[in-house]
Amino acid sequence: VREGRWLINSTYMEDYSRFWLREGNPTQYSFWIADSIRALCLVNGNFTLARELLPALKANFAKLRRTNTIQPGERVEAGVISIPGLYFNTDNRDGMEFSIGGQDGLRAYRPTLNSYQCGEALAISRLSKELGDSEQADKYAAIAAEIKKLLQEVLWDEKALFFKALPYRPHDPLPTNSSNSYQSQLVSVRELIGFTPWFFNIPSDDKLVAWGQLMDRNGFYAPHGLTTAEQRHPKFAIDYLSSHECLWNGPSWPYATSVTLAALANVLNTKEKLAAPFVDKEAFFNLTLSYARSHRRTLSTAPFPAFPASPALGAPGVGELRLFHPLQEAPPLNPATPDPSRITTTVSEEKVVSWIDENLNPFTGEWVSRAILQRWGWPANKGGRERGKDYNHSTFVDLVITGLVGLRPRPSNELLVINPLLPPHIWDYFCIDGLKYHGVIITVLWDKSGLRYGHEKGFHVLINGIKVASASRPRKLKIKLSQFL
Repeated sequence: VREGRWLINSTYMEDYSRFWLREGNPTQYSFWIADSIRALCLVNGNFTLARELLPALKANFAKLRRTNTIQPGERVEAGVISIPGLYFNTDNRDGMEFSIGGQDGLRAYRPTLNSYQCGEALAISRLSKELGDSEQADKYAAIAAEIKKLLQEVLWDEKALFFKALPYRPHDPLPTNSSNSYQSQLVSVRELIGFTPWFFNIPSDDKLVAWGQLMDRNGFYAPHGLTTAEQRHPKFAIDYLSSHECLWNGPSWPYATSVTLAALANVLNTKEKLAAPFVDKEAFFNLTLSYARSHRRTLSTAPFPAFPASPALGAPGVGELRLFHPLQEAPPLNPATPDPSRITTTVSEEKVVSWIDENLNPFTGEWVSRAILQRWGWPANKGGRERGKDYNHSTFVDLVITGLVGLRPRPSNELLVINPLLPPHIWDYFCIDGLKYHGVIITVLWDKSGLRYGHEKGFHVLINGIKVASASRPRKLKIKLSQFL
């Protein structure tokens, strides 16, 4: 919905939202449907859809609160950490199977679902306020404040300086002599989901230090995409011989990358100076550029090499095709086996096409799950041939519009805010045209020379074809929108 909210015709996203709440199952996997619908309304400048769906959004929120939290006074099994009001889930139900911090698919209090539900409560509160119901607005604002407090107090690792998952039932007993007994039970790994709280602007300023891990090559940075787990962790791997094709123990997932980039855009829009020691506009630009370049696949006319079948399908559990931890020495390869970091053949004729799939090798750009499924012969019970093609799990256009170009949607018709996250001296020109926002058409352009688009040189914003604001370079602009409606 966040991606599709920029379509000229909003009918598609409106119907998609109705489908999820009336015919779909929005609690099967965790996501932030109320926040997404509000995001759509912020672009349209019309809250009719929100009014229609608000009762269903409240019911969806209440269902997860019943099923995924411990209620005050509720009795739990021995060994379970009881934190009423904090959400638990498995990595699988977060759509993040076989993660290092997932504790073999067991329940945990995770930064993901707690961030989502805090964001959902905030969205319902704000929608209620925008629709004139102050009582409901206050009720859900209080719930959001409760989740925000617990998320920061319990899931913040004071030594690792990062948000982490806390196992619902730890393997080791809780210590009794610690002021915060949960610290020792947090998982050992930093995972990319630790940035998710900033997607909803949740953390306090002292937590910004976590962003120092983003561009660290021992942390999450890799040339073809952010890794889902920190690379220094001993269980980090890009594994082509797993018994499962969907792995969150290292591969880069566009879904997680797009969430992280949106979170980073929030940080740079609200706390740029405070975050400067850790991350800046140049980091956002470089990561967005590598993210854009990852949306491709190299086609080959050569036959795919005959690799051993997956151990899960009955073949011997050989390890020649497994790429081990990049900071460790890999075992010697069978001379007849290709380099495991590139599970493709070398051919004389190649063609690069636009492509989006499930997850990719952050060091080579190859689509990992696709390579695994192809090696298995595209089994029908796994979705058949090219099941991951056009995988609809991430955003791209929204990151360009709200991040690089910097149009920041607002509920009010009073102000149009443009805040480009473009570092100085990167591009000599860019233009985005035909953006429908609050019923008008927006154009944002930058032309260093003034020779590219038929306007004088500089940074310009146009509404319905009329120039309404200019600057000598791309920078934050605030424009009174109401006079054009």
